[in-house]
Amino acid sequence: AKSLLALEQVGAALPHFARAAQLAPERADVQKQFARARAIGERLDAVIASQREALAREPNSAAAHAQLAETLRQAGRTAEAEQHRAEAMRLGGKK
Repeated sequence: AKSLLALEQVGAALPHFARAAQLAPERADVQKQFARARAIGERLDAVIASQREALAREPNSAAAHAQLAETLRQAGRTAEAEQHRAEAMRLGGKK
């Protein structure tokens, strides 16, 4: 789970942290790591919402699609991230 979090794969890391916290409720270090991962995940949800708002106002922005794709990737939502990455590329953006 720590490795996934270090790789900015919060969405993939959360279930592992949740399981570890469930298996070791007495371990403060595990509980703190789980809390940190949850906080990052919640912030990512807020960022995604803001990026969707920007995209709604400028749907042909390669940069907006690319930014949303990266945040979705970090949240572990790879299929959706790939759709926005492909749209950014189609609109002339970077990989």
